Amino acid sequence: MMPEKMGSTFTPYEIGYKFTYKNKTMCFYGDGGKQNKDTIILSSKNCDLLIIENGSMTPTNNHCHPELVGEIAHKANAKKIVVTHLPPETNTKKIKTIIAKYYKGQIIIAKDLKQIKI
Repeated sequence: MMPEKMGSTFTPYEIGYKFTYKNKTMCFYGDGGKQNKDTIILSSKNCDLLIIENGSMTPTNNHCHPELVGEIAHKANAKKIVVTHLPPETNTKKIKTIIAKYYKGQIIIAKDLKQIKI
């Protein structure tokens, strides 16, 4: 897979990659926050897998929270999402429940060495 350059749409401390291989698209975003919501939605439109951080349970400038993750995934029409970069001592069931209010696709909580079929 070759990454697609995302351009200068992110702030210096944020990251975004888009990979396409054999007609499957995977997008990865880290330390996004609400200021990059529209860019994330646009660049991950109709992706097969969206890997997105949920670094906070409440709105912040440099991390997504469950409501924002759900909104982004829904508006991007992602087929499935992997939620990563969770806050310490997070209740993953609660995060999935909140995201599911906005996004009806498959929600996977990231774990080290977890394999996911796209």
